[in-house]
Amino acid sequence: MPDTEYPPAAYGFPAVCGSGIFLTGRGQHAGIIGFGGQISQAELEAIAPGKRVAAAIPQAITRADAGFALEIRMDAEIVFACAPEARVTVYAFDATERGCIDGLKSILKSEDRPSVISISWGWPEKTDDEPFWSQGGVGEVEELLAALTRQRITVTASSGDAGAAIYYPGSSAWVLSCGGTEFCGDEEQVWSLAGYASGGGMSAVIPIPPWQVEAGIRCDGQPAITDYVHRCVPDVSACAVYSSASIGGVHAGTSAAAPLWAGVITLANQRLADLGLPPVGSIHALLYDASSGLQAAFRNITAGNNSTSGGFPAYRARPGWDACTGWGTPRVGPFVEALASAVSRAQVDSSGSGL
Repeated sequence: MPDTEYPPAAYGFPAVCGSGIFLTGRGQHAGIIGFGGQISQAELEAIAPGKRVAAAIPQAITRADAGFALEIRMDAEIVFACAPEARVTVYAFDATERGCIDGLKSILKSEDRPSVISISWGWPEKTDDEPFWSQGGVGEVEELLAALTRQRITVTASSGDAGAAIYYPGSSAWVLSCGGTEFCGDEEQVWSLAGYASGGGMSAVIPIPPWQVEAGIRCDGQPAITDYVHRCVPDVSACAVYSSASIGGVHAGTSAAAPLWAGVITLANQRLADLGLPPVGSIHALLYDASSGLQAAFRNITAGNNSTSGGFPAYRARPGWDACTGWGTPRVGPFVEALASAVSRAQVDSSGSGL
């Protein structure tokens, strides 16, 4: 488990919602997707002794990722640090576009689907050097992520570590895109380090969703954007600096933020279940609606930028939403309560009755 405080105490862990209920993830099922490796049940149980953790049937690996084992360990440690009584399933996909597509299809076909899935991997939307994603592949993944959302499954994904260079699936309109922060004393600011920084800016391929249009989202920095026709990222953020002897020291990157937010959503789903409500699924419409109360449940980040070079391209943190940290980092108890209230109101509105 972590050597240093993770998740940060500033976020309000262990989580207690306003009604005094201690949240642990009890009764909830979370998933972790990894690319480019395989992991056994015995290895997972060694990573998370005494926890409810399982390995799904892995894909054949044609393209490996040397960081697979470290990343899976970190993701599992973070989810359990946030939601210690949750049940976690790890899905091992081939590190290819087809591996992603086939893996998501397998989750959709499963009768034992999690209510939240964390993805810490991503690849550039566009690149001149052996692109990972094809236009057709992105379209197919978008359809599958939309299908997961219709099953009330929340997908959290890291926004990438390349500053204004946008990574997918973190730029998908169907994922909760997670940027990164770091603490300097008591101040929390945009994470950046020696050529890396919190991924954020405007996608080149994903159309802007209506909830961002209605919220009037704007990116403050360069390259200047005059025509907001594509999705802007991230939506939220969390501390990107994680330290554990089990992973060989310090790991930095937005890949720590995705499992933290998966843990937060797991706690929120526990609260919703206690209220007799279904899992939240996509939170975007509520998150970008100022009247929902969710935005007030964030630690708004206003310091730093996501430059990877000390200059441009980069975007700046600012009050409200920004293209480095989204709406900010969680105040977990208030976030869970605000989300439960918003979902309850939405249920009443959709039924047309307060009964």
